[in-house]
Amino acid sequence: MTKSEFGLADQFLPRRQFRERHEALVAAPPSAILAVVPGLSAADDPVIRSLIAIREAPARWMGQAPTQPFGLHRFTLLGQNEREISFGLCGRFWRADYGLFPIPDGASFIGFAQPGVPKLLMSFAVQDIGGDASRLATETRVFCPDRRALFAFAPYWFAIRAGSGLIRRRMLEAIARRAAMIG
Repeated sequence: MTKSEFGLADQFLPRRQFRERHEALVAAPPSAILAVVPGLSAADDPVIRSLIAIREAPARWMGQAPTQPFGLHRFTLLGQNEREISFGLCGRFWRADYGLFPIPDGASFIGFAQPGVPKLLMSFAVQDIGGDASRLATETRVFCPDRRALFAFAPYWFAIRAGSGLIRRRMLEAIARRAAMIG
């Protein structure tokens, strides 16, 4: 997919220092694919569940265990169109409790400018490639507004990047399975 196919992502987070992208072919039309994305749950996949449990272990050890494991439900839906859906978070993600700041909507995400607090965007874009098949891509972007955020986030990114990438690939597989069933 080209940059223009991540138009919502470009609208909500045009600048970033960190980026991770994955894609998969899906035997379903774009509408079926995007319909299943908001319902994804980390609890449905044992690998994702395990990786999140590892990430959240320090919080449990400190008595700060979240009431519900981290997942897409913690993200704010920023926007959606017929080809893309984008979610966002703002926080000090390296903290045991993720250090999240509440963001009610896309406009608030765009306007968020807290020193030392990165913004994270996760977008799913789909392209119809004909023959009842589509190409689904997910892109994660992180923007650090200042050096303090960048120096705090960079080691965290490098520590979690492989696991985060595996989570994104597992999400694509789950989306493909569910979309093919309803497609």
